[in-house]
Amino acid sequence: MHDSHHGQALHSGEVFGDSIDRIIDFENGAVAELAGKIVRLEIVLRDADVFSFQFQPRTPQ
Repeated sequence: MHDSHHGQALHSGEVFGDSIDRIIDFENGAVAELAGKIVRLEIVLRDADVFSFQFQPRTPQ
């Protein structure tokens, strides 16, 4: 995910397997830091499909 105005990029690790409720952690920041900003989301796939995605606040565990 890339902040279009400040050049900040967030990267996730590789994700494997099927899931309908997977939480993706970003290695170098938090998506919440980009709330309200214009961003570009790039999803790179290999032998995979994305049916939907959604950003939600993380609930305390």
